[in-house]
Amino acid sequence: GNEVEDSFSDDVAPTQAAYGAQLDAWVAAIRAHDPQAHILGPNFTMWAAAPNAVAYPWGPPQEWWPKFLSAYRAAHHGAGPPFAALSIHAYLDHDAAPTTAPVDAFAAEARRDGYPAPVWVTESAVNLAQPAAQPLSDAQQRLVTTYIRALRADRHVARVYYFTQAYPGFDNPGARPPTSLRSVFRADGSPTEVARALAASGTGAETAPPTT
Repeated sequence: GNEVEDSFSDDVAPTQAAYGAQLDAWVAAIRAHDPQAHILGPNFTMWAAAPNAVAYPWGPPQEWWPKFLSAYRAAHHGAGPPFAALSIHAYLDHDAAPTTAPVDAFAAEARRDGYPAPVWVTESAVNLAQPAAQPLSDAQQRLVTTYIRALRADRHVARVYYFTQAYPGFDNPGARPPTSLRSVFRADGSPTEVARALAASGTGAETAPPTT
């Protein structure tokens, strides 16, 4: 699932009849081809997301997860969902200080519930309050690299994925000023200043265009 609790993404109820049934079907299909496959999920939005009846009709991640965990265990004789690790998305607003506190809180919950921590950050980026075509300032590039370095250095995080390929003009037209997620690559495959900043920061980020 992708942001299972978010009405703008998967938007699925935290019940066995909803997400639990989907998960069982996915796991069975995957393991029919590879019995040793590692299942990762549920790819939540930010753990610290504020309650919002529109974006989170089932409650924010920290409410959705325990409801689903209880429902799944009740339907599977006490066994929990077969996740090899739990995963989450981590975004930073352009005017916020880089912090891994929400990810750390999620990792602590994963550990309490019997799942491995470190967790996986399957999406990350900095939300920039400007058009996507506008070059990043030196300060903005430092913000990106500081945030990614913090995630990579966090002992509660196993893997970090940053948006790698841009959508053309990836702006939110409803925001003023517009918000954009500056990716590592432009739509034509050329590297952005984020790619150069990540490479210079020693994060080990790929700087070649994706092949797929």
